[in-house]
Amino acid sequence: MAANFPGYPIAVGAKKMAVHPNGHAGPASYTQVTTGPLAGGDTVYASDFGLKYIESLDGGITADGLYRVEVIMPVSGPATSVTLRWTVVATGAQVAGAVNLSASIVNLIAVGL
Repeated sequence: MAANFPGYPIAVGAKKMAVHPNGHAGPASYTQVTTGPLAGGDTVYASDFGLKYIESLDGGITADGLYRVEVIMPVSGPATSVTLRWTVVATGAQVAGAVNLSASIVNLIAVGL
């Protein structure tokens, strides 16, 4: 399990809110997301946040401003992992396959158990 951001996870009612430690770096070789069935993308795990399950995850813009990270939650129920789709801010297009995103960092906030 990765070390969580200092002071997290914190209780929010019966749930916990957690921040990915030091932000989440993109993969060294991105695979485009496809649907039907869902495949590819960048995967984050509940354990990355010190959680057992993720019920909600917020993405955002990377610190360098180049990419938007969109969260694709499972169809139902809490998840042990969640898929992230990376898109180029300037064009709105999904990042091409095999692009190295490891230098781009996004802050992710998860709510779960």
